[in-house]
Amino acid sequence: MQGQPPPQKVIDFFKRSYQFVLRHIGYHGTDENILSAVVHLDETTPHLQLYYIPLVDTGKKKVYAKAPDGKVLRNEKGSPIQAKDNHGKSIYEEVKLPCPKICSSDFWEQRGGQLSFGNLQDEFYEQVSIRYGLGRGEVGSNKKHTTKYEWEKQRQEKEIQALQDKIKPMQEYLRAFQDAIDGKKPFSKAELRKQIVGLIASYKQLEKEKAIKDKDSDFLFSELRKLEKKSPELERYKEYVDFIHTHAPDKLTEAKRTANERARAPKPPKNKNYQWTK
Repeated sequence: MQGQPPPQKVIDFFKRSYQFVLRHIGYHGTDENILSAVVHLDETTPHLQLYYIPLVDTGKKKVYAKAPDGKVLRNEKGSPIQAKDNHGKSIYEEVKLPCPKICSSDFWEQRGGQLSFGNLQDEFYEQVSIRYGLGRGEVGSNKKHTTKYEWEKQRQEKEIQALQDKIKPMQEYLRAFQDAIDGKKPFSKAELRKQIVGLIASYKQLEKEKAIKDKDSDFLFSELRKLEKKSPELERYKEYVDFIHTHAPDKLTEAKRTANERARAPKPPKNKNYQWTK
């Protein structure tokens, strides 16, 4: 209810949901990799929106094919050949990393790969949802979550459609109003009621359509402002490169060569000490 605190049952539901997240998404069951968890009550269905960092302690290491003498097999170019299983798939082994790393693919691979989301939904239903009489949801559904902007736009479009459905039986009034506007019929007393009703209906429809267009304009304007903020920075960079290219082309060539050498250089060993700070 708007203006009132949520029922205790709803609070308990989201507390259990957050504990579920810590068990399955949290770093070793903690909140060390959780950036934020906020319950939204301003849409049709209350929900918890969570941001996290996919941290892993292990990674995949290629397994290379070996000859009977134990040496790694190589192709004609001298590159080592990766071992394959009976189905022709490349073989990897899990190795312990010196420190945690951010890797979304490995994070979800450890939770079931392509089946990970479905598995989580099954477990959430068994551990949380079933306590509150909630269903599992459609298995294998490809429905996508809409943004708040999209949801608001869809709601407004439904309202306009509902208004248009109400207007359909009033076509006679709308025609009377349009005829008066076009000068086909005068604004007479006999037609005045029909013309007024038609005017009000047309105004309401235009008002709803304007509200949606205003929403679209605000969204596009905000995106344009973001691009405008980036534009000066890009222009300054372009002017700098043009200046160097004109007055010191040798320096530009030297800078490119140095950048390529740094990119090919071996990476320095990572710090093995890991500490997460909020």
